[in-house]
Amino acid sequence: MLKNTGLAQDLSVRFAQGPNVRPRHDAKYWDKVTVGFDFSDADRVPTGKFNRVLWNGLMGGRRYPVVASRWGSEQPDDD
Repeated sequence: MLKNTGLAQDLSVRFAQGPNVRPRHDAKYWDKVTVGFDFSDADRVPTGKFNRVLWNGLMGGRRYPVVASRWGSEQPDDD
């Protein structure tokens, strides 16, 4: 058992090899780009804006994906 938790510790668990993943930004960055967001409840976070914040923070300069209608116009996802 893990000390003071009551949880069993399984030392036989092995993880697949993969890339050494590192955060692209620190907590100060995320605090800055989410200023004004109300995280007290999931329904209070502006979904469209939060999705774009996550995309920009994780994907850098890659274009944000949009869904084009059959008439060719892009549909914004902002709240």
